[in-house]
Parts: sequence; C-alpha cells; structure tokens
Amino acid sequence: MELCLLLLTNIIGGPSLGDRILLTFMLILLYAVSIWSYLYPRESMLFLQRWRYKEEPEFTDTAIRLTKFSSMLVMILITIILISSFVGNPFIKLLLFLGFFAYIIIGVFRLLPK
Repeated sequence: MELCLLLLTNIIGGPSLGDRILLTFMLILLYAVSIWSYLYPRESMLFLQRWRYKEEPEFTDTAIRLTKFSSMLVMILITIILISSFVGNPFIKLLLFLGFFAYIIIGVFRLLPK
C-alpha cells in the first residue's frame, strides 16, 4: 500500500528527496528481477516453488511468452515512472502512458491463440 502511495505521489509530484531515493532504489531492484525473469523465464517461474516438484516441470510456450510479456511490461512501467518523475511536462507523461497502454493492447493480441 505504501509503495502504491509513493508511486502515485511520484507521478503527481511532491515527494521529498528521501522518498524519491527510496522509490528509485526499490524500482531498480524490481527492474533487475524483471530482467532476470525475461532472460530466464523457466527459472523465474520455479523461483521458491522448486521444492513442490520431484522432476523438472515442462512449461508451455504460452506460459513462457506470458512470463516474458509480463516482465517486459514491468520494465516499461518502471522506465515510465522514472522518466515521469524527472520530466515536468504533462504532455510527455501522457504520451508515455498512452504508449504503455498501446503496448499492452498489441501484446495481448499477440498472445491470443491463432
């Protein structure tokens, strides 16, 4: 809840310097986890769940593509949040978020079965 509040105040404006430093540090950690999840989707799907299986489970191509898509969404969203915290122009912020939603729509249509 507190992270959501920090993200919202970062987009709207007005957080203190300490809040910005803490938020940036947390977003960088989340960005690193997203990169790892994008590069190694099978390992990220088994993270902290490997003990449940006796053998290595087989993941479908759709599950791997969905994992990669979701990690890319997180990376794009973090980039938008960091850029919007430094840019004061609301038009640029609007363009960034419209581009993000366009990426979501296009990605969902690519993930749909053919």
